[in-house]
Amino acid sequence: MPLSRSATSTAQVMIVVAIAATLSSFTLGAARSLEIGSKRAKTQTVLATLAKGMSLTVASRGALLSPSEHPLAGSRPGRADFLGIRGRTLDVNGNLIGGELRLLDRDREGITGVEEWYLTSDQDRVLMAEDRYADRTTPHIYGMTRGELGVIGDPQQSVTRYRRLMRPPSATRHLRGPYDAATYADRDHLVQPDSTSGDGHKTFDYLFGSSNVQSELLSMGAISAPIDDRSDHRLRAPSARGGLDNEGRVWSATGPDPRDGDVHYRAGLIQDGVINLGPYEGEPDWKAYRLRGLAVYDAWHREILYSINASGAVVLQSAGYDGVFRFTPGPDGNFQTDASDRAPEGDDESAEEDNLRVEMVQ
Repeated sequence: MPLSRSATSTAQVMIVVAIAATLSSFTLGAARSLEIGSKRAKTQTVLATLAKGMSLTVASRGALLSPSEHPLAGSRPGRADFLGIRGRTLDVNGNLIGGELRLLDRDREGITGVEEWYLTSDQDRVLMAEDRYADRTTPHIYGMTRGELGVIGDPQQSVTRYRRLMRPPSATRHLRGPYDAATYADRDHLVQPDSTSGDGHKTFDYLFGSSNVQSELLSMGAISAPIDDRSDHRLRAPSARGGLDNEGRVWSATGPDPRDGDVHYRAGLIQDGVINLGPYEGEPDWKAYRLRGLAVYDAWHREILYSINASGAVVLQSAGYDGVFRFTPGPDGNFQTDASDRAPEGDDESAEEDNLRVEMVQ
């Protein structure tokens, strides 16, 4: 029996709607791909411009400034969780033996400049480049090494404080303890910057003051600072503030707990306590953040990492489109991968494929 005219018309309309929906999805997908590609190209330009500026600085000044500690991975007591191998010793042939992977100290003064096997105690206070970032409330840098977690900017009081020691003479196996001011005086060994977030221009003037690189980066929107630095908009305060500029390591438009952010994690957010009000009360509270003071950002407005590797090469890194450097948690939002793992576990995924990286040999 032939279909009625109204039934035929309805079927035709449904077909047209289905085709339109399909074309719309293709268009949106293409637009999204174009946007990602555009931002990727812009970020590559930012990285190349930074590398050019640093090369010019080395040529004119003879050396670069060392990276500043990433505020979310800083050495000041109240540090983020890190995993590291500790308890190793040197045998008579100078080979490392023993040791175990463990969660490192967070609240005592950090020690740098010497490997843990040269100390007779306090090995968990030693901050080593190979240690892995293990704070699950900060997914985008979870699993990275401490040595990778640097940024361009002035060292800040709220981020950095450690005691720098030196390796013992070759004929001595261990440094003499205790590893504090009584043995290693503050004037010679304590590193505690006097800079605040408002002083970040000093680093940029040193790195790019003799070229037009800073102007190029500004024109691309790659250098910026938060609109203010009010203490009631800072997150992740150190445990020992000492009356300094220490109310928080990073800035957030939302502000700290009890102000609520987002119940759902997305790239660029860090956890700050839990949701205090509403139907999601008690769930993790996710907030966007910015580095305090001037910093360099990629096209997705996320900070670019700056480090110097074991070979002495400058490394500049962007997390790319997904905003994550090593591991992305699965659909449940929880990591099944340990920070020390080399590959993702469970339903976690590797996030390294879309990372952008530039290395520059000095």
